[in-house]
Amino acid sequence: MRTGIYLLGAMGGILALGSFGSVDVYHTPLFQLLLIILCINTALCSLERLWRNRRGRNNLPGSQHCAFIFRETVSAPIAAQVTALKSVLEGEGFKTALHQGDGKSLLYGARNLSGLWGTCCAHFSMVFIAAGVLIGAQAGFETTITLTEGSSQNITYKGEQALAVRLNGFSTLYYEDGTVSDWLCDVSVQRKDEAEVRRVIRINHPLSVGLTKVYLASQGVLIHTRLLDGDGRPLMEWEGAPGEKAMLGGRVLRILRYLPDYDPSQPMAGKSPQPRNPYIIYTLSGEYEPEKPVAVPVNVAQPLAGEATSLVFSVAPVVGVHVKADPGLPLVWGGFGMLLVGFFAVYYLPYRQIWLQFAQVKGRLEIVCAGSGPGLENIEDKIRRCLKGSDNC
Repeated sequence: MRTGIYLLGAMGGILALGSFGSVDVYHTPLFQLLLIILCINTALCSLERLWRNRRGRNNLPGSQHCAFIFRETVSAPIAAQVTALKSVLEGEGFKTALHQGDGKSLLYGARNLSGLWGTCCAHFSMVFIAAGVLIGAQAGFETTITLTEGSSQNITYKGEQALAVRLNGFSTLYYEDGTVSDWLCDVSVQRKDEAEVRRVIRINHPLSVGLTKVYLASQGVLIHTRLLDGDGRPLMEWEGAPGEKAMLGGRVLRILRYLPDYDPSQPMAGKSPQPRNPYIIYTLSGEYEPEKPVAVPVNVAQPLAGEATSLVFSVAPVVGVHVKADPGLPLVWGGFGMLLVGFFAVYYLPYRQIWLQFAQVKGRLEIVCAGSGPGLENIEDKIRRCLKGSDNC
């Protein structure tokens, strides 16, 4: 138990140090080694607890392990007292067993054995959770890719293709007031040697293929820029998101914003998110030319002042797709399920034990009674009254 506490403290310290840096401590060999040691330690402690409980049925426990312990001396025969006390225990729902040896008799009673297994279940749940984390860290992967309509991308893991993701279509839903209500992303996913799975996903509604989930992580636009000569032939092409910049000859082209519904009265905000009147706001600056925002419509060639060239902007929807595969997830969820079952059994079906040792001492019968577990006040009182002969037991 003490070793487990030290291990948890060491893991907590590593996680605290990792929060101050950029190191992924969950995938470091040291953290995974501590997890393995914690699993082994927890399993051994649980097995040792079961074995100690099994052996403890035939032996009176020490006072440090008891909820109560007392000694009484009576003059009644052993057989009569054993029968009477056995009847008391069984009347309270205890299962009893009588052990004899070394001139002594030991009456053992146990109630709610499920509480004992609940404790072991709670302990072993940590082993399952830790094992799931280890498997997920070693055999799982997590990545985010960017897709435009009609494009696809292969995701590789450890040099092999894990799956292919394709964006078939993307659409935006609006409320009556023009604000966005949802984004719908039509994606297809195919794992190696398996049939393709196609589904429409949206925020918090991923596509699941086995233990792999595909989430809609973000949405935006990709702006395609073309520089045309006087005859309309392309001189240069570039793609980027709003906020990015590119070199255009000796000048810097910076895309400031994409406005789907341009409003000249508020050129940096727009009327609504619906693509009714799409515009691009950009700057083009040189060494001696300051930046000056320019608003131009999409898909319309805009001649550059003093030059025989023009710029044409086009826009394509782009989505960020988050792909996560975690083969250890069933073990983690199973461990949490075991933990809940274990806690329920421990707190609502507590394990209780009673030991009654009988021995002849100087012609009289000496009885030592000990109990372990919560809520034993009632059974302790009944045993005391039975021994004093005030209860008809």
